[in-house]
Amino acid sequence: MSESIRLKQVSKRSAQSDSDGVRERLREIGAEIKGKLEVLVPLQAQLRKHQDELRSVKSAQRDMPVQNEEDLDSQMQRLETSLMHDSLPLAEEKRIVRKLRELKLSRESVKALSTARESVAASKGARDELYASVKDLSSEVEVL
Repeated sequence: MSESIRLKQVSKRSAQSDSDGVRERLREIGAEIKGKLEVLVPLQAQLRKHQDELRSVKSAQRDMPVQNEEDLDSQMQRLETSLMHDSLPLAEEKRIVRKLRELKLSRESVKALSTARESVAASKGARDELYASVKDLSSEVEVL
């Protein structure tokens, strides 16, 4: 009987040491995951920032009557020419004058949009690198 108890105790100690080893490995994996997440979270925040900038530029483009200053100038020139050389009803002349005023006021917005587009285009390489880093780290975390 004491032999049986001793065998059970040895078996119990063996199982405890096995489970202690597994627990330690789980702690190590948890620490690895935590370390990778500490790197991953700021990268994801930067990526979200880039994506938000891109969305805001695209949204602004949709809201603008013209996309660049050349288009703005040509549209204004066309309207001014029409106003000067065509015989138009008074309501049409007023509409054209209002449109010209809107276009003149939108010049600064068009310049700002053009600058924002250039900025987004310049940051495309950085955004692609961030995306690749986030993807790699995410896959590493999933593997762990």
